[in-house]
Amino acid sequence: MRCEYVTDDQKMLIMVRVLLLLLLRPLACAGQSLRFTTSYAKKKVSGRIENFVTFEWKFSGGVDTVTWGLANEVGAVIDKVFVTLDGRGVDVVPSGSVPVEYKGRVNGTRSGDSSSGQASFTLYDLTKDDERLYGCLLKPNDPNLRQIPDFVQLVVVGPPNITLVSHNQTANEGDKVILNCTADGNPPPNITWTRLASNSHVTFPLAVRRQDEGGYRCTADNGFGIKIRDVFITVQYAATVQTVAPITSHSWIGQTVKLTCKADGSPTPTLSWKSPSGRVIRQEKELKTTVDVLMKSDQDFGNYTCEATNNVNTDTSTVLVQQIKAPGSPTATVKIEATSITVRWTKPADDGGSPITAYRVLILRGNTEIGNKNITDMSVKHQDIGSLNKSTNYTVKLFARNYVFEGNATEMKIQTKYEGRPAAAEITDLPATTKAVAITLKWKEAENNGAPITQYTVYRRTVLENGTSLNWINITEITDMTDRKVVVNLEKGKEYEFVVSATNSFGEGGKEEGKIRKIKVLGGVPSPVAFTYELNPNEITLKWEEPNNNGAEITVYTVYYGTQSDEEWKETENITDVSLRKYVVKVEMGQKYEVLVTASNKYGESSKEGKILRVDVPEGSKPGSRPSAQMNTAVVAGAAAVGVLVIVGVIIFAIWWKRRKSSSDDASPSASALRGDNPYELDDGYQDVSASVAAQGLQAEAGPMAEADYAQVDMSKKKRNRRPETDEYAQVDKSKKSKKPRKQPGELDYAELDDFRPSVQPAAAAEAAPARPLIRRPVYEGTEYADITQFGVPQPEPTYGNIPKKDVVYSNVQGLH
Repeated sequence: MRCEYVTDDQKMLIMVRVLLLLLLRPLACAGQSLRFTTSYAKKKVSGRIENFVTFEWKFSGGVDTVTWGLANEVGAVIDKVFVTLDGRGVDVVPSGSVPVEYKGRVNGTRSGDSSSGQASFTLYDLTKDDERLYGCLLKPNDPNLRQIPDFVQLVVVGPPNITLVSHNQTANEGDKVILNCTADGNPPPNITWTRLASNSHVTFPLAVRRQDEGGYRCTADNGFGIKIRDVFITVQYAATVQTVAPITSHSWIGQTVKLTCKADGSPTPTLSWKSPSGRVIRQEKELKTTVDVLMKSDQDFGNYTCEATNNVNTDTSTVLVQQIKAPGSPTATVKIEATSITVRWTKPADDGGSPITAYRVLILRGNTEIGNKNITDMSVKHQDIGSLNKSTNYTVKLFARNYVFEGNATEMKIQTKYEGRPAAAEITDLPATTKAVAITLKWKEAENNGAPITQYTVYRRTVLENGTSLNWINITEITDMTDRKVVVNLEKGKEYEFVVSATNSFGEGGKEEGKIRKIKVLGGVPSPVAFTYELNPNEITLKWEEPNNNGAEITVYTVYYGTQSDEEWKETENITDVSLRKYVVKVEMGQKYEVLVTASNKYGESSKEGKILRVDVPEGSKPGSRPSAQMNTAVVAGAAAVGVLVIVGVIIFAIWWKRRKSSSDDASPSASALRGDNPYELDDGYQDVSASVAAQGLQAEAGPMAEADYAQVDMSKKKRNRRPETDEYAQVDKSKKSKKPRKQPGELDYAELDDFRPSVQPAAAAEAAPARPLIRRPVYEGTEYADITQFGVPQPEPTYGNIPKKDVVYSNVQGLH
């Protein structure tokens, strides 16, 4: 047996090892039996302010109690316990030990058994101060095992809160203004400034102008809510007088003048009106003030001042109120004749503060007023006054008048001459109005005033609608003293004045006021409108020239149109732009339209009679459509084929006609019988035959008068002025009439041949010969072409007689067979 010696150091080492095994064994067992199956591991959890947040932990192993509370700042232990739940889920923490700020706001629940379960803890009514580190502590059943903690960071989020904002600001225009706004919140809010008036963004500092006055809004927004605060900026700027005005800038004593002043400024200025002497008339704190000033004396006229004052500055403006007085006397001269005078003048040097508006010429013989004439045309500076007595004393007074007063007169004493220039002639029988465009102007012999009259001069001037007269125009001079009349041409709608002056060896007399005569030429409605048209597939374009307006400007054109089946006009269009003499009428294919254009002036509308235009719109493609290329080719080819057939037909007919006519002239038994004297015969290259002789010859061959047939007559070429009263047109054979609803000029109709027989008595016949019937005189005249199929007796074929219209009285029939 071998024995080994153990030293003291070795014994000590063995004891340490055994102790470590004993200490580490419970920890190893705990790590295997007690643990969190879900944990936070100090991560962050958000909770909304004024709301609640719930923490949940799951665990396994032998758990005795679950504790929830606040962790210390290091996050190692729970130093403030809220809830401790035992295995039954009962809170074993005394209520008095919960921190005051958390009382009533905490709650916990536990489910499961000690080997596996979960615990939930809720914190209510969250505040910003609740943003802390919270922990959960698991206590094992085995006292030899250690407790296990887990920690979570609570972040409290919510709407921001504005903690500081600037007060309302007042600044002068041009100053720099800064508005401040601060806010807190989680997350931190974004702060912006906007104008309340326009909701536009603003950055500070801001150099304010007057238009910057108003409200500004601070907005704090962090995504969880918005807070706003409003601040107002008042901008002070200088007072300025904007307008000053009197109701009138001129007045006179006894009148009241209204003065108005408008101003601007901030703060609102005080407005003051001051008289020319500096006396304050009215004062008030407004942006507008009005005052009525009574003009009592000359001192009340002058400059009135409006003063605007605020705490920034003072501004003034003045307005001049001028006094109106009577004007001075005009400067005048008088040219004296035997029975007339001419007064001439210039305006006064002083108009009294208001422009001269009229002159007055007064003539007195002694104290008796002979004439009193007002002249309001300021271009006139003279007046001819007639019908005075020779060698007589008169007083001439000339006054000038302004807007208010008539001034003192310029007075002149005169004596008319014994002889001198003649008086103006007296116009007779001139009506005040006329519809004629030419009148005969007549006058009496003028008073010669001591020398024979050698010439009369007729003057005319036009009077405008406002009453102003234009200058006189010399329209004629008469040297035959017995011929005291002249024809004068006038224009409709105008007004004229006439005067006839006389001339003797002393000179030409004046245009005396009392001898001037006026006449107005009445106008009328415009002449009918002549218009043309262009027809397109779906429209008619009307065009016209301006008609005679008959004395008054045309103010409107009226277009009437509709289909011929309409009882009334379908449409009416008024064209007030009279320079636009064109109009487009929209139409439908295959319709027949009637159109009319009229003109109107102040006298009325032009006549519609006989001016209606009828237009047939042919069938065709729809408006806006266009035929295809194949269709165009087919149409062209068809038209060409028809043209060739027509030409061939014309050639064949000409050959046939030539042969027929040659045979008829040679073989007809009546050709020679019809030749004879013709009282209406014309040398026109054709063989003429008397209608009566032809009729007698034909009747001799055929026996009794044959029944009348029909002849084709060119109705459009008849001479209407020779149409007999009893029978306007030939009887028409309705069965042979063309079916067209309207014939064009040149188309033929049919007429009964009886109307072509001459109504003359035939020559006496031999005793053995049978009696000849009475043949009527023809009732139709001027027919150029007639297709005669019968002239008393049947004929085999028709012939034509070419009769020049201008050379015939009755239709001559040549080459009849």
